[in-house]
Amino acid sequence: MEKRTLILSQEGVFPVTGNKLNKENDSWPATGIGISGTIQGEGKLTGVPSLFIRLAGCNIRCAWELPDGTISRCDTPHSLSFNSPSVFKAKISDITKTIFANLGSLNHIVITGGEPLLQKDELKILISKLKEENKNLHITIETNGTIYDRSVAELCDLISISPKLKGSCFAISKNKCDIKRVDIKTIQAYIDSCKKNNKEFQLKFVVSKPHEENEIKEIISKLKGFSLFDIICMPLGASPKEILKTSSIALKMAIANNWRFSPREHITLFGNKTGT
Repeated sequence: MEKRTLILSQEGVFPVTGNKLNKENDSWPATGIGISGTIQGEGKLTGVPSLFIRLAGCNIRCAWELPDGTISRCDTPHSLSFNSPSVFKAKISDITKTIFANLGSLNHIVITGGEPLLQKDELKILISKLKEENKNLHITIETNGTIYDRSVAELCDLISISPKLKGSCFAISKNKCDIKRVDIKTIQAYIDSCKKNNKEFQLKFVVSKPHEENEIKEIISKLKGFSLFDIICMPLGASPKEILKTSSIALKMAIANNWRFSPREHITLFGNKTGT
């Protein structure tokens, strides 16, 4: 029997009604709609019914300055550190059991974090087992694009890459800002893999300031094999109030460059609640 484990954030597999991994979350699903599943709130698959798996741990710490000078920190701070009290270990076999107990008619799984590729060896096992049990599952990996794994890239159906712009280290200590936030070689490797294996990818940029338009242009000028359809501008914000401050900036940027604009529908619908 498979004994390998993954470290998950407090949500684990969410939102679910039965066979919960994290027994402390008895009040979930946090969506309040009384059934398992939610929607993908961002990117190309916005609005698609999905189950989420949130892994713990991240190699980048993020905090941004909003246009009014206030600070917006990472919207999943509970998943940033392996030694956080809000993370837990779960056997891969238990994770897959929970997913299929709550999947119903859904066929989209989103694996997010934190940074899922920090646990790439166990991640490959999880994805392989999910695909073995249901070959029709569509699996998205959400990554910051700093860690590449060929097997993960080939197993997944959509690689959602969110390179972190310079503004993401606002108010973070200097040693954290020195972390390499955009890895062109890694991003290109994901694009090349997706093109070769007929997989989807997206480059999703969280924006909060107009000058970040030039930063995005600089990044994509170093990449090849993408279309404008793959470039996504998304407003910064961990709450509806914060998103209102940056939506017009992201919208104008997208229209001016024929990039895509992405809402953050899960925040619009559910606010900043975890597990939605």
